[in-house]
This record gives sequence, C-alpha cells and structure tokens, in this order.
Amino acid sequence: MYRKTVIRLLLVPLAMVLAARRTLMHHRGRTGRKERTVVVKTRQVALMVGAALAATVAVPSHASAMSQVPFRATVAEIDRGEAFCPTTQTRYLCVTLTGTGQATQLGTLQESAVVVVDLSTAGVAGPGCASELRTSTLTAAHGDQVTLQGPGQACGDSHHATALDLWVVTARTGRFAGATGSGFNVASIDRNSTPVTSVTTFSGTISSPGSL
Repeated sequence: MYRKTVIRLLLVPLAMVLAARRTLMHHRGRTGRKERTVVVKTRQVALMVGAALAATVAVPSHASAMSQVPFRATVAEIDRGEAFCPTTQTRYLCVTLTGTGQATQLGTLQESAVVVVDLSTAGVAGPGCASELRTSTLTAAHGDQVTLQGPGQACGDSHHATALDLWVVTARTGRFAGATGSGFNVASIDRNSTPVTSVTTFSGTISSPGSL
C-alpha cells in the first residue's frame, strides 16, 4: 500500500508538467507572453516538488513502518491578513489563512494556517516565484487535530498564483495522537477576489487511528 501511494504522489507533479506542455503546444502561435509565463511557472513548481518527493522516497522514514492509509483533504480558504514576522524585519512575510473543508480520516474540518514567505528568494527560481514554509492545523468536528508542516514554493502574478508544498505530520491530538504521515499540497490562489481566496488540496498518507 505504501509503495503504491508513493508512486501516485510522484506521478502528480509529472502530470502537471505534461499538462503545462500540452497547454503550451495547443496554443502555440496564438498564446500570449502572459499565458506562456503561467505555464512555465507551473512547470517549474511541479518539477521542484517532484524532485523533493523523490528525495523523500529515497530516504525511508519511520512513517513507512507504520500502517499508512491514503490521506486527502480539500479546503476552501480566506486570507485573513499579511504582516512581516517579526515586524522588525522585511524578509519574512506571514500570511494567515482560515478555511473549511473535508478530509479522509477527519470528515468535516476547520483549518488554521500560516504561510511564511521568504521574500529574499523572490525571482530566484523564476519570475514571480518565492520560497515558503506552510503550517496547517486541521481540526475535525469532534476536536481531534493534525498539524501538517513543510517547505514549498509559490509562483504567480497579481491575479493568480499556484503554491506547492511538501508536508509531514508535526503535531496531533485525540485519535491521532502519535500519528505519522507525509505528502504534499497544491494551492490555487485567486488574488482578484477581496479578500484573497484559495483552494488547497492535501494528498499523502497518514497512519490510521486503528494502527496507533
């Protein structure tokens, strides 16, 4: 089960790259610079996450030794504010998010998340791209919590952005006390809305409550 899930995780970034290539070829000759830039940025982020996932698979973790089950969550989010963190510097920008959604193992959930963007990396991986660290706490209706944290990268412009992050389980309560797991998330960010909104999908594996 674990190996099959890992293979599925590795195929997602590859599928994103191929989709970006098909989009570019379909519009060849009539695609504007802005559309081509979005396709290239999607490919850059997908390749980055694919490489990171491959590195994760190459080094087996304690999570693989436990009974792991597929984990997936989809969360609709609202940007609650952005501020430098700490306020005495201008390198790190903290974006606070709240959201609601559904997840396997959790059911209906509430999310509280903080994304720390490293502005010193802006443009290093490509125009409109910057590195980030995302921490998401997912709370089930009965109060059990799972916190997912990991590094990633966001690419986009003033209208739309896509962020991809790796995650591991860093904290857990209730039925999930002692749980382990890992995976990645993809966030589609709409910067045209007020406030800014996003939809984030988490995919990976987590140890099932019955195996703890």
